[in-house]
Amino acid sequence: MKDEPVFEYHPEEALINITLPDSSTREINIKSGWSFGTGEHETTRLCILALEELFKTNQINSVLDIGCGSGVLSIVSSALGAEKVFGIDIDSSITDEARGNAVDNGLSETIKFSTDPISIINEQYQLVTANILLKTIISLLSDIAESVEDNGFLITSGIKIKDKDNAVKAIEESGFSLLKIYSENDWAAILFKKS
Repeated sequence: MKDEPVFEYHPEEALINITLPDSSTREINIKSGWSFGTGEHETTRLCILALEELFKTNQINSVLDIGCGSGVLSIVSSALGAEKVFGIDIDSSITDEARGNAVDNGLSETIKFSTDPISIINEQYQLVTANILLKTIISLLSDIAESVEDNGFLITSGIKIKDKDNAVKAIEESGFSLLKIYSENDWAAILFKKS
């Protein structure tokens, strides 16, 4: 049986508390609807932890969020201080939900969402996030590498612990250096720096 995406509707709201670079906290409200990213899945939590740590020690002004889903990582990035955030996903109903979440959190001025494929984005970002399936990350690696500024960062997740070594090897071969692996249960998020 082929792996096919499973679409589930999530009518509930999720409240996510994040720690800002000045150590204060902020609550983010997410309505995921048909999109992925209520903040409850391990991959989302790990990415948020990586974002909090990265923004605490680095000035990150621009972020590209690949497979943005509900927009949760885009919204967290903006709340942490990014001045320009661009979230992309494959379906306009998903990007519409993400856009609504950005509005609800008062961050729509700094975040834009689109269904543009990464291959046509001719811009580089200080940080790229990709909380999507590993096989999709690997298929997009050349475009991802081109989207990250020199000395910029990449956070990947959607990676099973058992696959993390293969993920690290493939991503390092695309010009990145491993900085940190975050793990929870069967899942990993991995932080890289572009060499």
